[in-house]
Amino acid sequence: GELALRAGLAAALLPPLHVLASLLPPLIVIAIVTRPLQRAGAGLTQRDLLWQLSYGALAATLLAGLLETASLLFAGAWGVLLIALIPGAQDRLLRWNEALLLQPGAADPQALLSLLASPAMVLAIGLILAVLAPAIEEVAKSLGVGLAASGRGQLNRGRAFALGVMAGVGFSFVEALFYGVALLPDGWISAVAMRASTAAMHGLATGLMGLAWYMLLVSRRPWQFAGYALAAIGLHGAWNALSGLVALASRAQGQSGVAVLRPVEALLPTMAGSLLVLLFFLAATALVPLPYLLGGELRTAYIAASSAEHLQDSPVSA
Repeated sequence: GELALRAGLAAALLPPLHVLASLLPPLIVIAIVTRPLQRAGAGLTQRDLLWQLSYGALAATLLAGLLETASLLFAGAWGVLLIALIPGAQDRLLRWNEALLLQPGAADPQALLSLLASPAMVLAIGLILAVLAPAIEEVAKSLGVGLAASGRGQLNRGRAFALGVMAGVGFSFVEALFYGVALLPDGWISAVAMRASTAAMHGLATGLMGLAWYMLLVSRRPWQFAGYALAAIGLHGAWNALSGLVALASRAQGQSGVAVLRPVEALLPTMAGSLLVLLFFLAATALVPLPYLLGGELRTAYIAASSAEHLQDSPVSA
């Protein structure tokens, strides 16, 4: 893809290469997760793959977008109401607006930084990125697993995890398609690499959410549902928070005007980026042993069921 861009052949070669580059990481994650589970008897089918991958790519992205838009509108309405009630808040907003419009067609970086660095704005952005958006997206992505859990005899822990992973990487595939196109032509390869790493995060988070639905709807263990759901949303929220911090710190670098803070401003993007890379490796590493652990549970359950059936069928001595 990068060679096609540099050679001036992007119009002919880049569209299929972009789709392939966006699709390969999800397929690799699916292969890593499903092979050991299928050998253990998870009962996965090609229909499961097509349904969950398509659901995560199409329905989940649309549903999450609608819910996030509605939530932001609702939060914005409450924000306007609170601003109207707080003394002096309206005057401060007017000053921000005047500072941002000092230059025609461009915002004053200093004023924008002041707005973003205010405690209320930091708290609002943090809650949206780290709590609201991950919660909405994880519920939307994993609804297919919840529907599969309605048939109690058709779902086990391994299959629930695998179905969640499939839906999660389907979601990441669509994100990679749109984010990569948005950064053409200069930032394409960096966008592809970044979105490839999110396949591991989305897959693991929605796989954990699939286990949460299994615990709630099949095993009837609401406390374990809460634990798995919090782990899934926490992983996604940490990823979003670190990504947002990297973007904000990179744009705000050197804008504070305070000499003492300049070393911190210079190191903050690197530190947040390093934590983001570490989180990727943790997610990717966790995707390898989890299928084997869940597969071991499936084999143990199968052996126990076979032994019980054998004892029931054996004749009883006098």
